[in-house]
Amino acid sequence: MAICIYCRTTGTRFPKEHVIPKAFGRFRHNLTLACVCGQCNATFGKDLELALTRDTIEALQRILLGIKSKNRSRRIGKARLDVRVTAAGDWYGARVAVWRDESDGSVKAEPLPQVAFRKNGETEWHWFLEEDLNEPQRWERFRVDAETKIVGQPAEVIERILQKLTEGGLIFKKRGDFELHRGDVPVYAERSLDEPILRAVTKIAFNFLAYVTDTDFALRSDFDPVRDYVCLGKRPPFAPVLISRTPILFDESRFYRQTNGHIVILDWNRANTGIVCLLSLFNQLTYHVALCPNYSALWHPISAGRHFDLDTQTISEIRSTVLALSDPNATRRITLPARSSW
Repeated sequence: MAICIYCRTTGTRFPKEHVIPKAFGRFRHNLTLACVCGQCNATFGKDLELALTRDTIEALQRILLGIKSKNRSRRIGKARLDVRVTAAGDWYGARVAVWRDESDGSVKAEPLPQVAFRKNGETEWHWFLEEDLNEPQRWERFRVDAETKIVGQPAEVIERILQKLTEGGLIFKKRGDFELHRGDVPVYAERSLDEPILRAVTKIAFNFLAYVTDTDFALRSDFDPVRDYVCLGKRPPFAPVLISRTPILFDESRFYRQTNGHIVILDWNRANTGIVCLLSLFNQLTYHVALCPNYSALWHPISAGRHFDLDTQTISEIRSTVLALSDPNATRRITLPARSSW
């Protein structure tokens, strides 16, 4: 009888669960599970995966690479992802929403409703989204002796922001026009990682563990802390996820990547006491997920890895080679094989 690796439910519907959410690309012979119940599948999709696929650097990569979603006109850059204009001029520092125009495949940006203040005698502009204006204490120092810029569409948005500023005690003396930007506009994106995103990453890692091993292994009590973290948001006594810019693949650096595909690696930690998973979506950030810092049974080989090639829509096997096993600081050499479907 099937049993859910998360809530341990039996005798219910078990839909296909993708190890990596379909929102990050479709692949031939994709990695799927049949041990996640329908309730957990639906809950994770709504509470965890939406945050990961819409409000992260990885979500921005989806748009830049043209990976289609159900809602093709969805704009990102408001909640957990802060996207700002870096071009010199009136718009420097303004927050924008980004989306892909499906009619021509271009990536476009649109300013969010916001206000910028600059104190007289200062050079830096300080930008506040419309909802930030509901907390007057955040922009109180700009009520007097400051320049103000308001951005928003349509005209009703501008009037609404003006009313909020006036109610907050700001007095306008004159109005001017913004400079127009034509063509490409450089932007900078800064992420804000919170629990739903980290839990979503942990779920991918745990899914891969279950795929590489089996249901019985994933149900071991050694994994109860990360299971509870994914399901309930209860943080384990150890740091479940660490994030770095260090690439997973050998011969890569922070400035050179040989693939923009996804990489996931399952292996023992350096001390060979616990099981870890390295995950990099679009080969950008590397998430180090501690699935079990102290495994209670006998050590056995568990190393496994996959590369999800976005160009060929194939999945290939990759493995790590431990160098100098007697050295607790040993490094792992992980290389990408020649393209071939797995």
